[in-house]
Parts: sequence; C-alpha cells; structure tokens
Amino acid sequence: MTETEKMIDEAIAASDEFVRKTANENIIFTFNCRFSLDRVSYDDFEGFADHSYQLNAELFRDTVRVSYRSGQHNETIPSIQYEGIVSRDFMKKLDDILKASDVLKYNGMHRITAGLPEGYGCALEVRYAYGPGISLSNNSFLYFTVDFMQQLIRLFHEASGAAAEEESGRLNGVSYSQYENGINTLQVYILLNRDDTVRLEYYDRKNFLTRISSVPAAILSELQQLYEENDMEYVSGSCAEPESLKIVLDMRFGRKCRSLSTDNQMTNLQITAMESIRDIIERYLFASLR
Repeated sequence: MTETEKMIDEAIAASDEFVRKTANENIIFTFNCRFSLDRVSYDDFEGFADHSYQLNAELFRDTVRVSYRSGQHNETIPSIQYEGIVSRDFMKKLDDILKASDVLKYNGMHRITAGLPEGYGCALEVRYAYGPGISLSNNSFLYFTVDFMQQLIRLFHEASGAAAEEESGRLNGVSYSQYENGINTLQVYILLNRDDTVRLEYYDRKNFLTRISSVPAAILSELQQLYEENDMEYVSGSCAEPESLKIVLDMRFGRKCRSLSTDNQMTNLQITAMESIRDIIERYLFASLR
C-alpha cells in the first residue's frame, strides 16, 4: 500500500467514525449568537466588562472552533476577539445550556425595529446534525434571560482562551482620536490578532486618507511603555486647554478599558506623550506600506 492510499484509507475511516458518532446524537454543528446588554441592569452583570457579545462555534469532526468577540456600542472603544480549538464535548455543554433555557419558545420569531443602532437586541442561529434548528432575532428586545447570557459568556470566555489573556493586563486594543473645532479629523484603531500581529486602521478624514494594514505587535509594547512612563493612568495637575484641539485615547489592558483626553487637566508632559502616540502609530503604519 502506498503512502497516498494509506492516507485515503485513514481519512475514510475517520469520516465513517464521525458519521457513526453523529448518527447516535443530534449534536450541534454550528452555533452563532449575538446580544447586547445595553437594556439590561448592569448590576446583573457585575464582573462583565463589555456591553455586546458575538459568540460562534463550529464542529469539525472531533473538534470545535470557538470564537468569542466582546466590545461596547461605542466606536472609541476597541472590541477584542479570541479563538480556540476545543473537543466536541463543548457542543454538548452548549446544548445543555440551550435546553435548560426558555429560548426555544421564541424559535422562528424575527422582529426588526427601524432606526436602532446595529448590534442591539439579540440573534441566534443553531444548526443540528439532523432535524430542525433554532433561528430567532430581535433588535429592540432581548429574548435571552440574564442567566442564559451569563452561562454563554463564561463558557465561550474560557474555551476561546480569553480568560487567560484578559487577566494578564496585556495591552490588546487602542483607539486614538483627534478633534478640531469639535470635528473628528483622525480616527485610529489598533487591535491584537491571534498570530501576534496587529491590525491597524487609520482614517484621516481631514485629508481623505484611509489605510488598513497589519503591523508587528511591537507597536503595543511601545505604546504601553509610553503610557506607563508618563503616568497616563493617573491624570493629575493642571494645564491650559489646547486651543481647538482635543485628543482622546482609549487603551484596553485585558478587560479594563482606560480612557484619557487632553481636556482632562493633564500635565504638559502627558499631553506631549499623547502626541507621541500618534508618531508611533504613523511610523508603524507607513513602514508597513513600503
């Protein structure tokens, strides 16, 4: 038997085993869910730093690819995403959570209220190995209970690897904004990818310039160092407000998001550091475009 024939036989055997297992259990094949907590009491979500969640899982033979994305309905605060590979037992845990909830009574119900921001409300799509799936959505009302959402968040948070990363305090997201006379002239987003590269989105509205590129993760180390060396976390002292110029900086360290602005009684040293952050961003951006 040739090596190629051996590989084909092994693939067929693996496929047969997968079909056999699937025939004995109506396992979840795909799970796609999103929901917003903006209409929920934050007292119910103490310890949950974000307001919106996108949770996805896909079965492939004996493994499940899990994706966990969390953020806020605020363009100045970067969302973060984690992905992990876990065993097929994850789908059993997910199915148990679904069956213990009252979600199924909303199956087939889809409601849309015009004019609401994207991402509000909830949506759920679940496909099983056989038989009917689950499909529902509502952008103005939550079909999900607090307990149901908390269970999903915890399950995906752990499986995706987000728990370990978020507790590290590592800088994983930055948003830098510049305003002139109340108009947003520059918006930059920096988000950490799974492969330790960084996606940098640069929108210069004043000069009609848009750039989206991947840059080395070293940019986050430089920004974190500048942030710490200039006591950016502890805004104190006093200074004259910059004339017609405002800089807003949001930095995500693990789950915590810290927001700073040049109109917050910052020292001259801190304002200079804010401006240096733009220099670092542009140096990495334009180096990546060569």
